Amino acid sequence: MGVEPLEFDGMQDSIFQEYDHNGNVFMSYLHDYGYFNDLPYQLYLEELKKHYPHVFENKEYTNGDLIYDFTK
Repeated sequence: MGVEPLEFDGMQDSIFQEYDHNGNVFMSYLHDYGYFNDLPYQLYLEELKKHYPHVFENKEYTNGDLIYDFTK
């Protein structure tokens, strides 16, 4: 992928690399949802449905647990 791991000091977030090793944009942050003490589950589902509706249209993905079993 051409992306080096980010350094992490144990205190500051270092989740996603914005640029590849050539300085090209690898990804970008489009929206900052703020900080949460726990996973904002309802917000997560709403945003997932908004941006990836096909996941909810496939019954194979929506029957059962939130985590899809890719070993089937």
